[in-house]
Formats: sequence, C-alpha cells, structure tokens
Amino acid sequence: MAKRARTEKPITKSQAHEVNPGVRAAGTWNVYRSGLETLSINADQLEITDSGALIFVLGGANAAPPVVVAANHYLYCARVR
Repeated sequence: MAKRARTEKPITKSQAHEVNPGVRAAGTWNVYRSGLETLSINADQLEITDSGALIFVLGGANAAPPVVVAANHYLYCARVR
C-alpha cells in the first residue's frame, strides 16, 4: 500500500504569532520555524537575500521598518493571502 502525504490544516491566527498586528498590507506570510511558534507577517513585498534571509517590506513614506528573518531561523515561508 502506498504511503499518503500528510495534509496540514491551515494555521489560524491563534496558532501563529502576529509580528506586526494592525498593519494594512498587500499580503500575509507565515514563516514556519523548527520547534518555535509560526510567525504571521503582514507586508507589501517579500525580498529574499542571496544568503536566504527574508526581508518583509511595507510601502509608503511613513511605513514601519522592515521585518527581517535570518536564513538559519526558519524552515520555509508561505504566502497566506
């Protein structure tokens, strides 16, 4: 019998730590970390450096500073909306 891939349920807001609550942005990304709580980050744009660090940027003149996640501090990142 063939093995089946396990499907994961979507993460709710109560299961993820929202890094910048109240920020209106174009999208939301979940950053999954090994043994740590998942981060939910609102941002207009995601940039990935050559080393693999994630930089979440908010647009506008009065925008909050970018959120940066080091390459060795996450497993993967997925856009939620």
